[in-house]
Amino acid sequence: TSFLMNKAGLPETNVLCIIIGTIVGFIASLIVNYILSLKWVYQDFDRTQMRKHWKSHISLFVVLNIVGLFIRLAIMTIFKVSVWNGLNINIDNWMIIDIPSTYTFWQKIGAWITGVFTSLSFWWFVFAFTIKNITILIYNYLTWKKFIFKGRHKEKKISSEMK
Repeated sequence: TSFLMNKAGLPETNVLCIIIGTIVGFIASLIVNYILSLKWVYQDFDRTQMRKHWKSHISLFVVLNIVGLFIRLAIMTIFKVSVWNGLNINIDNWMIIDIPSTYTFWQKIGAWITGVFTSLSFWWFVFAFTIKNITILIYNYLTWKKFIFKGRHKEKKISSEMK
């Protein structure tokens, strides 16, 4: 993101990079999610109604995903604040490990890996990330099934040989 911002002549700030990166990632995941959901997850869905009302279908998909984005943000914020206030652990800093400058390259890599995996902030981050993803997985499946891919599913044709 910072490379593209420099090329566009925009100021390279961490906040701006995070915002732009989040927006681009969200839009890309939205498109990929929609295509993959139609192709694999809900492949037996009857698409006749969807084709008639495709604008509202896609709009609802976008709205439900925006709600999901806010749920993600809320879960991570709750974890960040709770862990910070309760345990005085900043889960945003799980990658920051103090490594002596006298170490060789491979010693630095080993010290960083060891430091990350022994860090409480890393494990709290992993726990929060897992809870967030499981919650969003369930939310997406239930809301998409109820509001987007609702209705009749194609009847599976049973061949005459199977009867």
